[in-house]
Amino acid sequence: MTAPFKVKSCDQVIEIEGAKTLTDMNDFSIKEDRFFTMSVYMINEFTKKDSNTLLKSFAFEKNEYMPDLIEGSVSCVRFISDFKTIIVCPDNEEKANALILAFKDFLKCRRGEGLTELSDGAIQRILKSSCNMIYIILYKKRIFKS
Repeated sequence: MTAPFKVKSCDQVIEIEGAKTLTDMNDFSIKEDRFFTMSVYMINEFTKKDSNTLLKSFAFEKNEYMPDLIEGSVSCVRFISDFKTIIVCPDNEEKANALILAFKDFLKCRRGEGLTELSDGAIQRILKSSCNMIYIILYKKRIFKS
């Protein structure tokens, strides 16, 4: 999958083509072409779209920080994990933000939340079945309508 990097299932692999990486943190204009993949498990950096050109890889279980836009770079996203950093620079800020959102969706998958949003009715049913006393109190305060 390429941009806009929308995660539709937890077993999906996102391919990030046409991206670059920073090679000099003192000069953001110096970049090199790269190919990246991201899944619920890991992120990989290749010199090109060829599995034999793998440069860096790390599992998200070792991810120490939420990925973020590198200040001053416009569209470069930094992934940091135990002594490794992978920097992905899509060609615009919109794609960079979509990449961060995709990571957050994969994070939901890792926590077992899934990707679908629950309706108000579904939330009420869950509350009724798991927290009867709390639901009754909230109902009496008219927070939920029956």
